[in-house]
Amino acid sequence: MVGREVGLGIRRAATEPAGSRMLELVGVSVPGQLHDVTLRVASGQLVAVAGVEGNGQSALEDVLSGLAPDSTGAVVVAEREIDASSPRAMREAGVGIVPADRYTRGLIKSLGIDTNLAIDSYTDPPLARRWGRLSRAAVRERAERIIAALSVKAQSPRTLAGTLSGGHAQRVVLGRVLDGEPDVLVVAQPTRGLDIGATEFVWDTLVDHRSRGAAILLISSDLDEICSLADRIVVLYRGRIVAEFDEGPFDREALGSAMGGFQEAAA
Repeated sequence: MVGREVGLGIRRAATEPAGSRMLELVGVSVPGQLHDVTLRVASGQLVAVAGVEGNGQSALEDVLSGLAPDSTGAVVVAEREIDASSPRAMREAGVGIVPADRYTRGLIKSLGIDTNLAIDSYTDPPLARRWGRLSRAAVRERAERIIAALSVKAQSPRTLAGTLSGGHAQRVVLGRVLDGEPDVLVVAQPTRGLDIGATEFVWDTLVDHRSRGAAILLISSDLDEICSLADRIVVLYRGRIVAEFDEGPFDREALGSAMGGFQEAAA
C-alpha cells in the first residue's frame, strides 16, 4: 500500500536495565477526571497507559502539558516537582509533549511549517535576536534541517501545515518536540488516523529515542501499539489505574478485560 515492504514488529533496544527515575506522578487527581494516579517512568523505558478513550487520558495529557491548574498531587521530573499549571515550566524541565490532536494542539494549520516549528522556541536563541526580534533566517534554517531529518514531504518550509497529510503533519509535530532533546517524552495517540507507513515511522522514532535514554510515556488506546512498544503497561479506567503489567509478552485478554473495567481479570 505504501510502495515498499513495511514491518511493524517491535525492534527493541538492547536489553539493558532502565536508568534513573525521570518522571513520577504521585497521587495526581483532576476533579471528576483523574483519581490518585501514581506512576513512574525511568530513562530508557517506555511505559504505556492503556485504556478505552474517555477514561481520563485527556486529563492526564493536560497535567503533563502544564494545562491542569485544578490538579492536585505532584509531577516530579528528575527529582524536581514541576508546576502542573505551567506549559513553560514543563518544557524547561525537559518534558516534550506530542498531543493527541495534532491539528488542535500540535499545529496551526494556517501557518507555514517553519512558523509551526518555531512556536515553542521563538523567544530562545538562535531564533530570537536582540530586542525581541525574530531571526527569519534562523527559523528557515531550523525548518530546513528538521524537514530533511524527518523526510517531511513539502514544497518549501513555508508550506502551510494544513496542506500536509496526517503522517507528515505528525512528523512536523515530532520534529519540533524532539529537536528540543527532551529527557521525558509524553506521546498521546501518536498513530491515530495514520497509514501503515507513517505508523512504522512513528514507532521507529519512539524506539530510537528510548534507546538514547529518553523516558517515554505513551498514552494510547491501540493494543497492537501498546503491546509492541511498551516495557510496562498501566491501565486507566474511569480515571484510576486499575491494573499494571510489568513485562511482556503481554496477555491481551487480561489487558482488554482491565480496559473494560474487569479489574479482577488482570494479572
